Amino acid sequence: MEILDIEFEFERVKREIFARIERLKERWKILWEKCAGNLEAEAMALKVMLDIQLVEMEVLDNLKEFEQKINNIKNKNIIEDE
Repeated sequence: MEILDIEFEFERVKREIFARIERLKERWKILWEKCAGNLEAEAMALKVMLDIQLVEMEVLDNLKEFEQKINNIKNKNIIEDE
């Protein structure tokens, strides 16, 4: 697989992941509105949002790590081409 193919796939997966996270956040907003006034339900909804945010942070870390690996491969290829 060529590095450009890998970069293209990385960007596609990244867009897909961020779209999923946004859909989760939209679903959470609906949940939050439905449980307004019910303190126990609001507490559970807040926990769900915290879980979403934790997953988002983990995903961002993983994406940064993968992007760095791609850049390292590109830099290695540039050096080898010289």
